[in-house]
Amino acid sequence: MIERGTTRVRTYAQVDVDAGLERFEGVLAAREAHRNRADVEVIAFPQAGLLREAGSAEVLEEALKLGADVVGGIDPCSLDRDPVRHLDIVFGLAEKYSVPVDIHLHEPVSWACSMPS
Repeated sequence: MIERGTTRVRTYAQVDVDAGLERFEGVLAAREAHRNRADVEVIAFPQAGLLREAGSAEVLEEALKLGADVVGGIDPCSLDRDPVRHLDIVFGLAEKYSVPVDIHLHEPVSWACSMPS
């Protein structure tokens, strides 16, 4: 990307219970290696969701402590099946670490995602 003229990148680094921070740390290492050539913004991204496996939110928070620039979220209805808890975690961490939010939504139109009124 740098060779082709890219100087700013926002990239995703998967963090989850199975992979831990391994992928995130790899992205941080690449960012450091190219810090004089490109500005790289790293999103700590919970690809497997936040509520399906115990410890997922803690891994996401650890990535923020280690320098993630953005907190990610994914499909709070269809993947985690609890949009309120999912979004409370994501926005709570964003507020705590003063970082932006990047949520990927692939929710099918037919998915019934009910939010409390």
